[in-house]
Amino acid sequence: MDRSCFDIFSQYTDENIEDVRGLNAGHINETMYIRTDEGNEYVLQSVNASLYGGSLALLEDNYLCYKAACETAGVRAGQWICPEWIRDRSGQFFYEGKNETIYRLYRYIQGDTADSTDDDADPYVIGKGLGTMHRILDFCDKSRIRAALPYLHDLSYYYEQYRAVNADPDMRDESLDEVIFENINRMLAISVPKGQVIHGDAKAGNMIVDSRRVKGFIDLDTLMQGSVFDDLADCIRSACLDAKGGVIREKADALIQGYEKGKEGHILPAQKDLIYDNVLKHRFMLGLRYYTDCLAGNLYFKENCPGESLKKARKLLTSI
Repeated sequence: MDRSCFDIFSQYTDENIEDVRGLNAGHINETMYIRTDEGNEYVLQSVNASLYGGSLALLEDNYLCYKAACETAGVRAGQWICPEWIRDRSGQFFYEGKNETIYRLYRYIQGDTADSTDDDADPYVIGKGLGTMHRILDFCDKSRIRAALPYLHDLSYYYEQYRAVNADPDMRDESLDEVIFENINRMLAISVPKGQVIHGDAKAGNMIVDSRRVKGFIDLDTLMQGSVFDDLADCIRSACLDAKGGVIREKADALIQGYEKGKEGHILPAQKDLIYDNVLKHRFMLGLRYYTDCLAGNLYFKENCPGESLKKARKLLTSI
């Protein structure tokens, strides 16, 4: 996103931009922080048109459903914040710019993002935040929630994409192909109960933390009916790993305890075993996705440097 963001911002408000800078806010969407001369703070984000271009009405309805759930749940003001999307001059949340680019604007939420690189991040706090999110999502009208990416946690879908990719043999990594072949059936056999409304991309980096308390989630495009076990797997994988990518059980157990507190429920021992099995499945699935995308020419994940996707795939897959 270049200086055209000034023109795009003007489609939402007459305020003048005083400061603008990039935010490292994910692997898919490009995001800018904006402060105006009136002291208001916003986030301007480009939406991946290839993923969501045909689902804008769906994304809007999911967001409004979540916003209503936040109000229905009766979370005390200031204790939980739903991102405030801003409508453009035509009354739409999404503005379609030049070259089929799509943007949205929402108010910046003051706080820190928690991720696996933050040694001070408290896994109990992160787990409690996810549990609170799930408790709020229980108030959603499930009949209204439709997944923009219904295959998001479907390993069989990603395996078929891997098998179908037409890559130059010189690009393939035989050791990774062998790991995939040896483990795919075991990973496909890990099955989790579904039917709940979930965030869909519940990594710690999508949480807003303030004063050691999670006060909201961002990146709501992946709201869907799915499995809380998948959200837990994403959360644990993003916040409870060691330098080699292995799960630190002490941290993960603390995260699960926090989750129980936030969700106001209990996880049975057998369910805890399934959580850890599913974390391994998610690790395998993400590694498979990075490897497939690398073979396909890096169509999905952004790379900060050449070969980054392959490097991530190796780290995720070689220690399965």
